Amino acid sequence: MKSLDEQINAFALHLIEQEAEVRPRSNKRSAKEHEKFVLSTGWLCRKLLLAHAAHKGSSIRISRDKNRYTQGRYVPEGISHRVTIEGVLDLMDILGYVKLTDRGNFDRISGEGGQTRYKPTQAFLKHFNGVSSTLPKQLVKDKDHDYSPIQLHRQTLRRIFNSTSFDEGGRFYGAWWQNIPSAYRAFITIDGKFTDEFDYGKLHPTILYADKGITLEDDAYDIGIGDEHRDIVKQTFNAMVQMKQPSNTPPRDIDFKSTGRT
Repeated sequence: MKSLDEQINAFALHLIEQEAEVRPRSNKRSAKEHEKFVLSTGWLCRKLLLAHAAHKGSSIRISRDKNRYTQGRYVPEGISHRVTIEGVLDLMDILGYVKLTDRGNFDRISGEGGQTRYKPTQAFLKHFNGVSSTLPKQLVKDKDHDYSPIQLHRQTLRRIFNSTSFDEGGRFYGAWWQNIPSAYRAFITIDGKFTDEFDYGKLHPTILYADKGITLEDDAYDIGIGDEHRDIVKQTFNAMVQMKQPSNTPPRDIDFKSTGRT
């Protein structure tokens, strides 16, 4: 049986061949563009296969917000909205390899919503026969998923304070589920039931407002400089909240210059 990487490469080539029939390009991809297409195909295929391996019929969450694909800790290198979403995912949708199960939405006023969800179709799974059952083992060989053996006996959380006071801060550490690769989280069950990971929007500003007895109604990160800068504003604000001392410069890992502001 071919390895997962070999099957993904074959599937990527298949997509490119089919693309000529359903969505012809005006020019041929360069070698660099081809490499990004294959990389994006692999990223999406692994997410779809992991969901299917964890539970048949399950779907994956995929953000269609362009701002989500600026380089950062949550965006793998080489993954972009133009290539990954518009290029590969939309093509897979056209060809019937994924099925839209929930159209995403986000209410900037309430800060609530959900990402778009897709699930793999049988037509897609036929290209990866035998992979789902061996996928966890194959991921272990992937350098991006290197990790120490999961220590399932570590089931107790402990609170660690970074300051000299027990009244300030403190985060919980120590449990095995905190240190496993994100790709494995789809396999976590509680009493035999699969779990979902929730992300709460505007958490820090909402807590600060609540501390003053005020309800946050608008989008806390919309400061009037454009939606394209929302993620930068969010990162900068949260860094400011956690700083011990005032600073005139943003953290080095935040591209604040892109806002055009000081």
